[in-house]
Amino acid sequence: MRVAFWLAAGISLAALGCSGPEADRGAPDGGAGVSGPRDGEEPAAGDSARVMKRSGDPSFTEAPAEGAPVAEIGSRVFTTGDVSALLLKRNTRQFQDIVRELVLNHVVDREAEELGVGCTDAESRERLSATVEREENLAREQAQLDYQMTLEEVLQANENDIETFRKGLEDRYRAEMPYTIRMERLARFWSLTTQSVDASRIVVADRARAEEILRKVRDGASFAQIAKEESIDDFGRDGGKLPRIYRGSGLGKTENLLFSMQAGQISDVLDEGGAYSIYLANAANAKRDVRYSEIEGEVLESLRSSGVSQNELNAWLKTSIAKHGGVKRHYNLPGEGS
Repeated sequence: MRVAFWLAAGISLAALGCSGPEADRGAPDGGAGVSGPRDGEEPAAGDSARVMKRSGDPSFTEAPAEGAPVAEIGSRVFTTGDVSALLLKRNTRQFQDIVRELVLNHVVDREAEELGVGCTDAESRERLSATVEREENLAREQAQLDYQMTLEEVLQANENDIETFRKGLEDRYRAEMPYTIRMERLARFWSLTTQSVDASRIVVADRARAEEILRKVRDGASFAQIAKEESIDDFGRDGGKLPRIYRGSGLGKTENLLFSMQAGQISDVLDEGGAYSIYLANAANAKRDVRYSEIEGEVLESLRSSGVSQNELNAWLKTSIAKHGGVKRHYNLPGEGS
């Protein structure tokens, strides 16, 4: 995987060398899927990786080439194509994730080349180091939570050690670092130069209550405080602050309303399908016609202050995909319908 945003990051039990929730949590040195086969026992299917290691069979240190043989028995040779076909049948979600990743990698490559967005080897190494440290800390928390053991103890029970574990993390994430860094810079540059509105919202279920709240906030009551106390959506806990809204977000009349407001302006009550909303425009951000090289320093400083949000990333990607003509699907995966 070259870009982590499409697939959930985090350390799973598999990354610790352990099995899933069905494992015997009380005995990591003898529970199912944790230790190898006992003397005199046939290896279980889950022990295949360890059996290969013990028998001296080769293992992949990097992804095999397309169409490359991966195993054979008699005259039958299995290739990476056979593996891909079986994965598609067995795990359509993973297949979808891989397709999305391919699309994302292509968009990052094209956009970065067009705009002149790059990163240095030193930046990639620094990010890799931080990523490995973060993932190791997550693994330590999981080892303690699931087994009441240190990460080193769990690894030792699986005939592993912390240095090998760290190297595995480095190998897993190294290739994606340049993509992740460039993607963040592309998304932030787009965010800084696209027309957008920063807004807050109070939403209630009763129109009469909404009108009463509107009178209060227009008389000077704290919009954020009332949002915390009254708003029925998830943004209320943050004082009603919404993710940044970009021009072309597809929000219909709400988008038109917000982009017609001045900073500090409070809207009338808006009926949004049975819920009644009041909007506060916190800031109106005009479109900027600049090159990346002209504001690269601003982009980098902005990223140091705050990382790219999922909302920001999704909005940039949606726009970039549309810019390149959209994604044409040649078939539907099982369960997707027509």
